[in-house]
Amino acid sequence: MGTDEIAASSPAPPPRPTGGTRDLVLMLVLTFTTGIVDAGGFLAFDTVFLGNMTGNVLILGMGAAGAHGLPVFSPALALLAFIAGAGVASLFLRSGPAGWSPRLVSVLSVSTVLVAVTAVLMGFDAGDHAARLSAVGLTAAAMGMQAAAVSAGVVVCGYVLAAHAGADPATSV
Repeated sequence: MGTDEIAASSPAPPPRPTGGTRDLVLMLVLTFTTGIVDAGGFLAFDTVFLGNMTGNVLILGMGAAGAHGLPVFSPALALLAFIAGAGVASLFLRSGPAGWSPRLVSVLSVSTVLVAVTAVLMGFDAGDHAARLSAVGLTAAAMGMQAAAVSAGVVVCGYVLAAHAGADPATSV
Protein backbone atom coordinates (compact mmCIF):
# COMPACT_ATOMS: atom_id res chain seq x y z
CA MET A 1 0.00 0.00 0.00
CA GLY A 2 1.49 3.32 -1.10
CA THR A 3 1.47 6.67 0.65
CA ASP A 4 -1.28 7.97 -1.62
CA GLU A 5 -3.51 4.97 -0.84
CA ILE A 6 -3.00 5.41 2.91
CA ALA A 7 -3.84 9.12 2.67
CA ALA A 8 -6.95 8.35 0.62
CA SER A 9 -8.19 5.75 3.13
CA SER A 10 -7.62 7.99 6.19
CA PRO A 11 -10.61 9.89 7.50
CA ALA A 12 -10.61 13.57 6.66
CA PRO A 13 -9.65 15.90 9.50
CA PRO A 14 -12.53 17.77 11.10
CA PRO A 15 -13.31 21.07 9.40
CA ARG A 16 -11.68 24.13 10.93
CA PRO A 17 -14.10 26.76 12.22
CA THR A 18 -14.78 29.55 9.80
CA GLY A 19 -14.52 33.17 10.86
CA GLY A 20 -18.26 33.37 11.47
CA THR A 21 -18.35 30.19 13.54
CA ARG A 22 -15.32 31.26 15.55
CA ASP A 23 -16.91 34.65 16.19
CA LEU A 24 -20.19 33.01 17.24
CA VAL A 25 -18.36 30.71 19.67
CA LEU A 26 -16.39 33.67 21.02
CA MET A 27 -19.59 35.67 21.45
CA LEU A 28 -21.22 32.82 23.37
CA VAL A 29 -18.17 32.33 25.61
CA LEU A 30 -17.95 36.05 26.39
CA THR A 31 -21.70 36.25 27.05
CA PHE A 32 -21.57 33.24 29.39
CA THR A 33 -18.52 34.66 31.18
CA THR A 34 -20.18 38.04 31.65
CA GLY A 35 -23.31 36.40 33.05
CA ILE A 36 -21.33 34.30 35.52
CA VAL A 37 -19.24 37.30 36.59
CA ASP A 38 -22.35 39.45 37.00
CA ALA A 39 -24.14 36.84 39.09
CA GLY A 40 -21.07 36.24 41.25
CA GLY A 41 -20.45 39.93 41.73
CA PHE A 42 -24.05 40.64 42.63
CA LEU A 43 -24.16 37.84 45.20
CA ALA A 44 -20.65 38.20 46.63
CA PHE A 45 -20.01 41.94 46.52
CA ASP A 46 -23.11 43.53 47.99
CA THR A 47 -25.29 44.07 44.89
CA VAL A 48 -22.54 45.20 42.50
CA PHE A 49 -22.73 44.28 38.83
CA LEU A 50 -19.31 43.63 37.34
CA GLY A 51 -20.10 42.83 33.71
CA ASN A 52 -23.07 44.99 32.73
CA MET A 53 -22.99 48.53 33.99
CA THR A 54 -26.64 49.50 33.56
CA GLY A 55 -27.51 47.84 36.87
CA ASN A 56 -24.80 49.83 38.62
CA VAL A 57 -26.12 53.09 37.21
CA LEU A 58 -29.56 52.18 38.55
CA ILE A 59 -28.19 51.26 41.99
CA LEU A 60 -26.09 54.44 42.06
CA GLY A 61 -29.10 56.58 41.21
CA MET A 62 -31.26 54.99 43.88
CA GLY A 63 -28.43 55.06 46.44
CA ALA A 64 -27.64 58.70 45.71
CA ALA A 65 -31.33 59.52 46.07
CA GLY A 66 -31.20 58.14 49.59
CA ALA A 67 -32.60 54.63 49.24
CA HIS A 68 -31.69 52.72 52.39
CA GLY A 69 -29.32 49.80 52.24
CA LEU A 70 -27.98 50.37 48.73
CA PRO A 71 -24.24 50.76 48.27
CA VAL A 72 -22.84 53.72 46.39
CA PHE A 73 -19.06 53.32 46.51
CA SER A 74 -18.76 49.77 45.12
CA PRO A 75 -21.02 50.35 42.09
CA ALA A 76 -19.19 53.63 41.39
CA LEU A 77 -15.84 51.83 41.60
CA ALA A 78 -17.10 49.10 39.26
CA LEU A 79 -18.39 51.68 36.78
CA LEU A 80 -15.10 53.62 36.77
CA ALA A 81 -12.98 50.46 36.50
CA PHE A 82 -15.15 49.19 33.61
CA ILE A 83 -14.73 52.50 31.78
CA ALA A 84 -10.97 52.46 32.40
CA GLY A 85 -10.61 48.86 31.18
CA ALA A 86 -12.72 49.52 28.10
CA GLY A 87 -10.84 52.75 27.35
CA VAL A 88 -7.36 51.28 27.64
CA ALA A 89 -8.30 48.20 25.60
CA SER A 90 -10.01 50.34 22.93
CA LEU A 91 -6.92 52.50 22.52
CA PHE A 92 -4.74 49.41 22.28
CA LEU A 93 -7.03 47.71 19.74
CA ARG A 94 -7.53 50.87 17.66
CA SER A 95 -3.90 50.97 16.56
CA GLY A 96 -3.97 47.35 15.37
CA PRO A 97 -5.63 45.56 12.48
CA ALA A 98 -9.38 45.04 12.52
CA GLY A 99 -10.76 41.63 13.34
CA TRP A 100 -8.97 38.70 14.91
CA SER A 101 -5.39 39.74 15.66
CA PRO A 102 -2.59 39.26 18.18
CA ARG A 103 -3.73 42.50 19.83
CA LEU A 104 -7.18 41.06 20.40
CA VAL A 105 -5.69 37.88 21.85
CA SER A 106 -3.60 40.06 24.17
CA VAL A 107 -6.64 42.00 25.38
CA LEU A 108 -8.65 38.84 26.03
CA SER A 109 -5.64 37.22 27.73
CA VAL A 110 -5.13 40.18 30.08
CA SER A 111 -8.86 40.13 30.83
CA THR A 112 -8.65 36.44 31.70
CA VAL A 113 -5.63 37.01 33.94
CA LEU A 114 -7.44 39.80 35.81
CA VAL A 115 -10.41 37.53 36.51
CA ALA A 116 -8.04 34.74 37.62
CA VAL A 117 -6.19 37.15 39.95
CA THR A 118 -9.55 38.12 41.43
CA ALA A 119 -10.42 34.47 42.05
CA VAL A 120 -7.08 33.87 43.79
CA LEU A 121 -7.41 37.08 45.80
CA MET A 122 -10.87 36.14 47.00
CA GLY A 123 -9.71 32.59 47.76
CA PHE A 124 -7.11 33.89 50.20
CA ASP A 125 -9.02 36.66 51.96
CA ALA A 126 -12.66 37.00 50.95
CA GLY A 127 -13.61 38.86 54.12
CA ASP A 128 -11.10 41.70 53.84
CA HIS A 129 -12.74 44.94 52.67
CA ALA A 130 -9.70 46.09 50.65
CA ALA A 131 -9.50 42.68 48.92
CA ARG A 132 -13.18 42.87 48.04
CA LEU A 133 -12.82 46.38 46.58
CA SER A 134 -9.74 45.25 44.63
CA ALA A 135 -11.70 42.30 43.28
CA VAL A 136 -14.53 44.61 42.20
CA GLY A 137 -12.12 46.93 40.40
CA LEU A 138 -10.07 44.19 38.71
CA THR A 139 -13.07 42.22 37.52
CA ALA A 140 -14.98 45.24 36.27
CA ALA A 141 -11.86 46.38 34.37
CA ALA A 142 -11.59 42.90 32.83
CA MET A 143 -15.22 43.02 31.73
CA GLY A 144 -14.62 46.47 30.23
CA MET A 145 -11.75 45.02 28.24
CA GLN A 146 -14.03 42.27 26.95
CA ALA A 147 -16.60 44.86 25.95
CA ALA A 148 -13.91 46.75 24.03
CA ALA A 149 -12.93 43.54 22.24
CA VAL A 150 -16.53 43.00 21.18
CA SER A 151 -17.05 46.56 20.02
CA ALA A 152 -13.75 46.50 18.14
CA GLY A 153 -15.65 44.60 15.48
CA VAL A 154 -14.54 41.09 16.28
CA VAL A 155 -17.96 39.92 17.32
CA VAL A 156 -20.94 41.92 16.23
CA CYS A 157 -23.93 40.07 17.62
CA GLY A 158 -26.51 40.92 14.99
CA TYR A 159 -24.09 40.39 12.13
CA VAL A 160 -22.95 36.95 13.29
CA LEU A 161 -26.43 35.72 14.12
CA ALA A 162 -27.86 37.00 10.84
CA ALA A 163 -25.05 35.35 8.90
CA HIS A 164 -25.70 32.02 10.65
CA ALA A 165 -29.41 32.30 9.95
CA GLY A 166 -28.63 32.65 6.26
CA ALA A 167 -29.84 36.24 6.04
CA ASP A 168 -27.94 39.09 4.47
CA PRO A 169 -26.19 40.68 7.47
CA ALA A 170 -26.10 44.09 5.78
CA THR A 171 -29.90 44.28 5.75
CA SER A 172 -30.58 42.32 8.97
CA VAL A 173 -28.76 44.45 11.48
